Amino acid sequence: MSGVVALVALAAAGAIGIRRLVQLKRRASTTTEPDPVTPEAADRSVVIVDNGGRPFIVRLSYKRRIATVYRTRWGEDLWKCSSSEVLLSFRYRRAFVGVDPRERKLEAEAKQAKNKGSPAATAAADATVTDAAAPASPRKYWWFGGTSVLLDLGQRRYVFIGLVIYAFTAYDDIVDYVGTMGNSHVTYPYAVGKKNTYMMIERTYVPNHIVQICNADRRRQARKISNECSDEWLEDPYGVIYECDLSPWLPGIDSKEPGDKPKDICGRYLRPWVENFVLKDYVLLVDRQWD
Repeated sequence: MSGVVALVALAAAGAIGIRRLVQLKRRASTTTEPDPVTPEAADRSVVIVDNGGRPFIVRLSYKRRIATVYRTRWGEDLWKCSSSEVLLSFRYRRAFVGVDPRERKLEAEAKQAKNKGSPAATAAADATVTDAAAPASPRKYWWFGGTSVLLDLGQRRYVFIGLVIYAFTAYDDIVDYVGTMGNSHVTYPYAVGKKNTYMMIERTYVPNHIVQICNADRRRQARKISNECSDEWLEDPYGVIYECDLSPWLPGIDSKEPGDKPKDICGRYLRPWVENFVLKDYVLLVDRQWD
């Protein structure tokens, strides 16, 4: 009888071992780096912009859901980059391309007009298409088409590809991604989650309700002094961390106390904020290329 029990136990252990082996094989198949997306196979290519430089190019395959990051080389054709070094490839659930609000507005207007059947508008809409592997022509600005990429890997794990490449875990699901182009071709990409807004170049986040409070205050201040700030900047979350007093929401301070309202203090609380509201599970994958 003991021999039968032993055989049953051995069979059960063997079944568990087989299941474990299958699980490990499945995990290995999903964690190993996939074959890179070649320039010819890319559905879309995004040239990453960093202070006027273009350190990386990202090739996206929508069918395979693979993104490959290439290191660009000085003087080469950025849209081919056939000789460039492949840095990393990722399997993604969703790929966000950081497009400037001005381009997003033009695309929305062009698509709306195209739906109405205007021949001129149809041509304009075709010129602003950004889903092609190479840039559409003509473009209003050379950097139209996206300047950074955010990859959703699943389970709130994301990879940012911009001035550097890093991975992090979001505190909520990201639903939108914007790549604002600033002066000197410095990009200010941010991701909008259901509860938080993530500022990628500062590697921090601000709860959405704080962004709304601070931006409302910035708009009021702009009206008082006849400030000529653009509507885009007055809605941009970077303006919150650079221009607003965030101390009422820092740990240990009660934001409901009388008088604790955001004030324009020119980023005095940026560093304390970043130190207290860091991106979760931050891992630097590739450092800045031209420093």
